[in-house]
Amino acid sequence: MKLEMLMSANLPFLAITLLLINSMSLSMSQRQSTPFPVRVGVVVDVDDYVGKMGLNCITMALSDFYTRHGYYRTRLALNTRDSKNDAVGAAAAALDLLKNVVGKRF
Repeated sequence: MKLEMLMSANLPFLAITLLLINSMSLSMSQRQSTPFPVRVGVVVDVDDYVGKMGLNCITMALSDFYTRHGYYRTRLALNTRDSKNDAVGAAAAALDLLKNVVGKRF
């Protein structure tokens, strides 16, 4: 009888404790599952077959990687620029990425 009284007195305390632990673990898992984007600049010639294929391969590789490793919080966000089949165009695209992607961070 004394054991039953002791258990009935501690039951609300135990229930509240379990609810608090459950809500804390749920909020921590939600916080950890929020993806953190990492912006990456990619300069390719989008009019060329090789450039299109390269961009498709990069996109598929990222998709496959994050499908297999879904627990990673960081996600690569590709910012693509066209090189316009020219070295000067590629340099201009790289400068644009530096100013707009890297420059926004600092």
